Amino acid sequence: MASPTTVTCNAIVPELLNPHNYKHWSSRVRTYLVSKDLWDVVKGKHPTPDAEAENKAWMKKNAEALHAINISCGTEMFSLICEIDTAMEAWEVLEKEFKLPPRSEIEETERHDERDTTIDAAGQARDQAGENNANNFDRYKPFFDYVNHGDWDNAKECLLGLGSDADNALRATDPYYQSTALLVAALNGNVHIVKELVQLMTPEDLEIKSHIGATPLGALARQCKVERDAIEMAKYMVEKNDRLVWIPVTFSGKIPVVEACVWSKWELGRYLYSVTPTEALMPQNGPHGACLLCECFGRLKMLDIAWNLLQCCPTLAIGESMLTLARTRSAFLSGTRLTRWQKWIYNCIHIQAVDVNSLGISINVFNLKEDQGKTNRICSVMSLFRRILKGLLKLLGINTVYEMKLKHLQIIKFLHWMGQAVGSQNNDIVKKSMFAAIEKGHVEFVRHMCGVNKRLLFEIYDETKGPIFHYAIECRQEKIYSLIYGLEKETRKWLGFGGTNSTKTMLFSACQLSPLSQLNHIQGASLQMQRELQWFKEVESMVPSEMHDLGDNVNNLPAGELFTINHKKLMEEAEMSMKGTATSCTVVAALVVTIMFAVAFTVPGGNNGDTGIPVFIDKKLFMVFIVSDSISLISSTTSVIIFLGILTSRYAKDDFLKSLPTKIMIGLFTLFLAIAAMMVTFSSALIIMLHGKYSWIVLMSILVASVPVSSFAWMQFPLLIETFMSTYGPGIFDRKVKPWLKI
Repeated sequence: MASPTTVTCNAIVPELLNPHNYKHWSSRVRTYLVSKDLWDVVKGKHPTPDAEAENKAWMKKNAEALHAINISCGTEMFSLICEIDTAMEAWEVLEKEFKLPPRSEIEETERHDERDTTIDAAGQARDQAGENNANNFDRYKPFFDYVNHGDWDNAKECLLGLGSDADNALRATDPYYQSTALLVAALNGNVHIVKELVQLMTPEDLEIKSHIGATPLGALARQCKVERDAIEMAKYMVEKNDRLVWIPVTFSGKIPVVEACVWSKWELGRYLYSVTPTEALMPQNGPHGACLLCECFGRLKMLDIAWNLLQCCPTLAIGESMLTLARTRSAFLSGTRLTRWQKWIYNCIHIQAVDVNSLGISINVFNLKEDQGKTNRICSVMSLFRRILKGLLKLLGINTVYEMKLKHLQIIKFLHWMGQAVGSQNNDIVKKSMFAAIEKGHVEFVRHMCGVNKRLLFEIYDETKGPIFHYAIECRQEKIYSLIYGLEKETRKWLGFGGTNSTKTMLFSACQLSPLSQLNHIQGASLQMQRELQWFKEVESMVPSEMHDLGDNVNNLPAGELFTINHKKLMEEAEMSMKGTATSCTVVAALVVTIMFAVAFTVPGGNNGDTGIPVFIDKKLFMVFIVSDSISLISSTTSVIIFLGILTSRYAKDDFLKSLPTKIMIGLFTLFLAIAAMMVTFSSALIIMLHGKYSWIVLMSILVASVPVSSFAWMQFPLLIETFMSTYGPGIFDRKVKPWLKI
């Protein structure tokens, strides 16, 4: 199995990023980005939203730079930036996490730590270790070498040979690794050596820090290889000195339990949480509790720990953790990308109640455990059946969907708690969280937060974004739009429906081009243009007709003209897309027309010389041949006419709403019918000609003939279905939404 630092043949660095090689890694990646003209994206500024061409170019360069950074990170390092959308932010996160401060800053930090009364003894031990390290490390080097290679017997002999100087050897730091022997053994996963060293060292010795300001426990939380061994080693350290769980890593400022969760060491983090006093996570003792909540919500791990922490300190509910939860896509069904099959499974699963305290990250009703220690035949059969059932559930996706729904129900319970915890407060975090949820389209966050605390709908307002209803239109979040639209009429007035200026703001927001994140998941420029028109028509229908001709505040243009100007490039792309599809399909349809017309007069077996009647006219398969040939000829001719109509259309703005999508649907369907009927004609003619002989040739030919039909259906039917649902389906706006908030 490949190691986390293994690089592929197309890698841009010889070694993936790990906690020890950031200096060389960043230099190589920076050189690569500069050579590809991508460094300005990492250190430059985002172009103005109005410059559409520049914005698209920036998006492309940002994606290339972010991809280069992502593939150059190891698995653990990538977890720090996996949810980041810009290369600039990803580079800043990695730089902040790994770039070492100047040596003078480290020494200043260590001198400051030495003045702390809680670690005076550790500071004195560190000073003494540093002095001994400078003068006598050559004496300790064999001891360090044996520890590094996991040879405790010889390491112990070296300690005995040092005599009274053995204590100084335990406190000394290796000049190369800048670590004590205990830290070296811990990072190598040598549990036995760690146990022996902890017994020999004093509690104060365990607080000696490395060059990044990490105690052995803190370093273990960052860089352990096997969590099971790390938990065992952590137990030895904490039993010897329970103050270790309080001491943060100087470089990151995080205590061990938070450090473990940041580096995705969840089982170690669960143990460290059990031994960390609750007071260490309270707000008055630093941001550690808030950081731990953010990690739990951001990765959706250890939700039971998060629930326990919130019960101990409810004020943490309205901190940065609320904003993290609002931004986490996988925390809500509206933020996940499920297939139709997975959505059906999701809706079929019913969970009566969720007890957050009793649910861990591995709880799963489908997680069937195998019996251990039973070797009789019955148990072997049952064990095999369970493995098959477990694999089947995993293959069907039921396991994953169940865990997802369970976590979503847990999050809903958190939202109810947070809505109550907000109370009469309306701080900046609450406002940012609501707008972040709207931007991501998390309708569950808005529904449950406002359902518990209805005043959030009326009081949350941003000077640049406006009310939450206006921002839902600006971000093109139709589910949140429909949710608020379901309010009673009197309630809507408070949300910005009433008033000339407010109504104009909504209308002209709908005239702007949608965010790229909302358009990218729609297939084809024509469907994107249709979605834009649907939004414009929807908002326009709410606005009184006398306001349609009012100009905006900048160019004094009516809404219709402003929409056309803002969507000019998208309309051109949609027109090119439509014409390209129509041109290609016209060629195929015309070819089918030519073939099927010729086939109609060159029937298998030929015609009777006297009467001109086909020889096989009395056979049933011959009737199949004639009918399928006629269907194919008529369908392909219809398809040619339809696609010619698309090519000669005027391509006005409103044509993209229904006229052009309807034509493209009819054209694609008739072309598919023509190709399918052509293959039926071919198969029936082949059977007639062979007179029932060589059946294996006939069977193989029919199977091969089904390939073009299947290929066309596989590639074009998704577009056909999506176009039909977008044009004649229930629509993106839910008109059946019932009022969910009583005023």
